[in-house]
Amino acid sequence: MDFLGRFSGPMKILLTGSTGFVGRHLDSLLRDHLHEVFPLVRGPIQDSKEIIWDFKGALPQEIPDFDILIHLAAKADFNPAADWEIYQANTLATARLAQLARIRKAFFIFASTAGVHGNSSLITEDSPIRPLGPYAVSKYLAEELVALALKEYFILRIGGIYGLDGPLHLTLNRTLTDAYHRKAEVCLRGSGQARRNYICVQDVARWIATLVKEREAGICRREKILYLAGPQTLTINDYLASVARTLSGSRELVVEDVLTEAKDCVIKATPVELTLTTFEEYLISLKQKRDKNAREA
Repeated sequence: MDFLGRFSGPMKILLTGSTGFVGRHLDSLLRDHLHEVFPLVRGPIQDSKEIIWDFKGALPQEIPDFDILIHLAAKADFNPAADWEIYQANTLATARLAQLARIRKAFFIFASTAGVHGNSSLITEDSPIRPLGPYAVSKYLAEELVALALKEYFILRIGGIYGLDGPLHLTLNRTLTDAYHRKAEVCLRGSGQARRNYICVQDVARWIATLVKEREAGICRREKILYLAGPQTLTINDYLASVARTLSGSRELVVEDVLTEAKDCVIKATPVELTLTTFEEYLISLKQKRDKNAREA
């Protein structure tokens, strides 16, 4: 990393996706660090600094000055059928925001997906680009438009993000949520030997906040595409068995046979000066939270 030579102080940040899974955590972190956050939301407005935009048409005129634009909002639809709305939300909206950042001379941080590399068993910065399905294609096209429009940006290629009440397209989130709220039994379909290094939602927020902190301090990374992943590589069986032991009432896995097995998908993460959360640590924190709520009820 290079040092730009000056301390610039707290930032003014335009943030999309502030009410989403990662955005809720990030918004709070940024405000805790005294940054001024302007959420760009679809509405309705709940804060005087929120700005309404439908992510379809022209950007509103009343957007104030900002130093960094963090773009988390996306249409996460994994239907293999092509859908114009996914390109409108993920590609064209990103292009409009990148152009705004160019005009305002602001730094741009864009949350993309490691899925632009397709079903690679090991994803690194050297892995070929072969997005599968409209969602990954829409994200890769957005990446290309960001790179064309701007000189100062980070593209974040993120793998599976887990957390309580998280998006259900990641089966682990459904399992976590059901086990936490209802102590539901945990079901394993197949052998569960495929390996993953999923990342905790809070760590994604902390990682992005660290990039903002580096920018605030005048530190400039050489790389523009960053890979975000968790600190552990576990099998799907490992993940689910841990949920069963810690949160489920049954404490044992219910195993179902399936005809097809999942494949490995491990991401080589970009180094970051953070102590990332292990899956077991996260589960213990959830159990402690649930036990505390039960005592106070």
